[in-house]
Amino acid sequence: MTLDWSSSPNGVRKLAYLVYRRAGPAAGTDCPAGADLAADGYVQIDARNDDTVAYTDTGLTAETRYCYRVAAAFGLQASNAVDATTSTDPAPVVTIVAPAGGTATVDEGAAVRLSVTATDVDGAGMQFTALTYAWTQTASASVTTAATTNVVTLAGENTPIVTFTAPEFNTDAETATLHFLVTVTGSGNGEGTARIAITVTGDNDEPTVTARSSTEAAQPATVITLTATANDPDHPDNAITYAWACTPAVDDAATLTAGDVTVALMNAAGDAAYASGTGGRIATFTAPPLMNADNPPKTATTITLTCTVMVTSGGDTAMDSVTITIANRRGDDAATDEAILPNVLRHQTHGIHGGIFQRIQQRQRADGKWK
Repeated sequence: MTLDWSSSPNGVRKLAYLVYRRAGPAAGTDCPAGADLAADGYVQIDARNDDTVAYTDTGLTAETRYCYRVAAAFGLQASNAVDATTSTDPAPVVTIVAPAGGTATVDEGAAVRLSVTATDVDGAGMQFTALTYAWTQTASASVTTAATTNVVTLAGENTPIVTFTAPEFNTDAETATLHFLVTVTGSGNGEGTARIAITVTGDNDEPTVTARSSTEAAQPATVITLTATANDPDHPDNAITYAWACTPAVDDAATLTAGDVTVALMNAAGDAAYASGTGGRIATFTAPPLMNADNPPKTATTITLTCTVMVTSGGDTAMDSVTITIANRRGDDAATDEAILPNVLRHQTHGIHGGIFQRIQQRQRADGKWK
């Protein structure tokens, strides 16, 4: 309740304005305005020790009539009596904006946004804008106790809008309903509230797979092992199947063509039936020669193979790939290797023949036939 009055006439000395109050009389009866304030039941509630000519009374009871009088210091006559009746201070009105209707269903891991608007109007029709917000996640729709399961982290919990990330579940069959309470406090003692329920459902997380190779670079005729590690987080009991395939990723068009390089995949036990594209998580193959069957053969220095595994679990699939570079010995091309090979063989043959000749000489000396 706010009172205001006119100041004392100029030249009248004062030290303060004194504010008095009493409970109002019955309806239809005027507030007392006699010279003796105490006799009329008035009690001093404030002293304005300056030229302030207004006072706001707080802590009043709603729907109650009060009488007020103001007097200047030094016994000057008090003002006329005024009365006012307090009204009920309604709580702020909270309206849910999102989700519409206060409920929604979202997938696990989804980004969720909750928002409200609020107004606070007192009994006299005055609207207040100084509102405070407090969001909490509760254990159910009818309590204020904090939730202990599937608890999320709220961003903006003291604003009209909060966001959070829905929890993740272990299987796609799981579901949970999260409850939220927003409390809005206005200028008076009243609080407005609203409740929102968000149902989170599990979705089907696809399987994951990681492919690895025993080497990233190899020479022709090297045995290479491919390994896949797969997981289906939502269906851990599903049987996972594997299919490998290797194709040239880089091709020297001037020499070899894509059809000139083949890789025969086998399973870990060496079963060639693996080439049909089904088998276990481990596959092996022998690095192909870097020449084709043409006469003369066309050769390549290097070629890069891309080996891809596809896993299937309950109808869902996932893929991953590794690359392996196949290179001729010491980085030379096959033609150079072929040129070196006869010389190597010639030196090896000469060495063999020389060794035989030395053994014949030794035998003849022993028999006295070599001079």
